[in-house]
Amino acid sequence: MTNLKLLGLILACCALSLLAQADPERKPEDRSNASSGAGEVKRVPEHMPTVDPLTVNPLQVGMLKWGTYSGLSFPAQNFPTNVAFDGANIWVTNGGANTVTKLRACDGLVLGNFPVGGNGPRGIAFDGVNIWVGNRGSDSVTRLRASDGAFLGVVSNVRGGDSLVCDGANVWVADVDRRQVTKVRTSDLTIQGPFSAGGPAAGLAFDGENIWVANRSSDSVTKLRASDGATVQRVFLDRFAQPYAVAFDGANIWAVGSSVFKVRASDGAILANPDIGGGEGVAFDGVNIWVAQSSRNTVAKLRASDGQVLGTYPVGTNPVGVAFDGANIWVANQSSNTLSKL
Repeated sequence: MTNLKLLGLILACCALSLLAQADPERKPEDRSNASSGAGEVKRVPEHMPTVDPLTVNPLQVGMLKWGTYSGLSFPAQNFPTNVAFDGANIWVTNGGANTVTKLRACDGLVLGNFPVGGNGPRGIAFDGVNIWVGNRGSDSVTRLRASDGAFLGVVSNVRGGDSLVCDGANVWVADVDRRQVTKVRTSDLTIQGPFSAGGPAAGLAFDGENIWVANRSSDSVTKLRASDGATVQRVFLDRFAQPYAVAFDGANIWAVGSSVFKVRASDGAILANPDIGGGEGVAFDGVNIWVAQSSRNTVAKLRASDGQVLGTYPVGTNPVGVAFDGANIWVANQSSNTLSKL
């Protein structure tokens, strides 16, 4: 009885929190000068989750997941593509609006839409203090202060911007067209490289020592030494694999494209090839791998230990970017201009 009372109290607090975000007096900061309808942003989810107290999993309650998968949807601006988490907030690049949107991770409240000072923002990464954005249309990267979205400037002559990853001291920028990556030191903005990526550089991941590159159209992933950009290994996956994104699970690299591959980071051995039909975005939640399947408008959940498919969940239209916030998975839905929270 005590546990049921406690659960009832927790659920009541959650309901009050959700009601609070519908307060019409609270307005998100919008510094965008784009005409993409920033004023039309809605801060209330499309639908509220329903909870059956008899089926609530205590572990999910501890992770703030009310019900099995709540499937909430929140607004972004035009053409949201990639997602990053800064420890408290979710950031998404809006390629059609030349902005990024910042949402509070706990409830999805839009905290601001910020211009990036470049064209076609695509890749995004957090360096511990600032948000970095790759401007594919203007061959530059932008720094924004994560605390308030303040514009800190643009680093020019950094080509590409298709994907970004931080190694703790540097931000790496992928250039799919020129088959290269560039390294920018976060402390003083020194540019190093570019370095050969082994193929079209579509996605990046860091394994603690090396940078992994998804070589779209080359059916491979390439491992670069983070210290100097030297090529360590190139792993051929399979014909027509076309990897688009990569993620690191602590021991292995997951590459997703026309199909999904699990590659041991230490030696490049291929350990699994789950049959889920591929995807465009991938993220690790500490236990599972999540793959955005743009052609199906779903996200697949795989057990990282063996690649077993644990479920497939509907999201918005054309899901691409995926990120984990410590409790929930966020997905950028490119064609519906929304973010899904699972």
